[in-house]
Formats: sequence, C-alpha cells, structure tokens
Amino acid sequence: MGLRWQPDAATLARYAGREVHFSVSTPRETSIALQTRLTIIQPANNSFLQLSLTDPDPHRAARTLNAIANAYVAKNHDLADARKSVLDSAVAPPLPFKNSAAQLFSMWVAIGIIAAIGVAFAASALEGRVRRERIAGSDWLSLAHAEMKETE
Repeated sequence: MGLRWQPDAATLARYAGREVHFSVSTPRETSIALQTRLTIIQPANNSFLQLSLTDPDPHRAARTLNAIANAYVAKNHDLADARKSVLDSAVAPPLPFKNSAAQLFSMWVAIGIIAAIGVAFAASALEGRVRRERIAGSDWLSLAHAEMKETE
C-alpha cells in the first residue's frame, strides 16, 4: 500500500515552513471509524432512509453523506422494486454553530432576568388581589361580629 499526496499550491503555501503529520489507516479501520459516526434511520412504514454523520468539518460530512447516498443508489439501481434516488443532498450549514462559554453565560443571565421580571410582575398583579381579599374579608368579619353583638 502506498500513499500519494498531491496538494495544490494554496494548500502547500498554507503549510510552508511547518511540520505536517499524517496518519494512515487501513480501509477496514477507516470504515469502522466511519460506521461509529454514521447513523442511518428508516422510519416505520416508510421507504425513505435518513442519513446523518457526525464530523467536526461540516463540508466533509456533507461530501461523505452525498457519496454514500449516491453509491447506495448506484449499487441498488438494478433491484426489481428500485425507484431509488437521492431526494435531498446533504448541505453543510453556511456558518457552523458552536456555543461558547460566554454565549451560554449570556443566555442564562438573560433567562434569569426575564424570569425575575415575570415573577415580579406576577407578584405585583397578585398583591392587589390579596389586599382586596383581606379588606373584603375583614369587612365581612366586622359585619359578622356586629351582627353577633346585635343578637345578644
């Protein structure tokens, strides 16, 4: 087994003056590693397959998923019930989203502030009701007390 790497000029320029490390895996090791990151789901009562791949590089994940889907369709094209095609190609998101500690902290602070405002608003709204009930209750009690004195 040999290794052939022919990068373009831009790639070579990016690594100029730096040490480059390679790791070489056998096809079996590569397929096992891919299998641990690949999920294929066929929903119940459905003939569709849903593929997803976990990869730190979303563009490489999209290329890999498209290659797997196209190879599946090409390989199974001769089957009797085959009307197989790729409905939606995998597309990498334009900007990968990754939460940073600062973003998570800001989000929880905002949620805390909104929750505190909600609790304060609810307490303010309920405070008037409780006062009215107390006043109404005390009026009722004073009326009941006055009626008891009259009957004696």
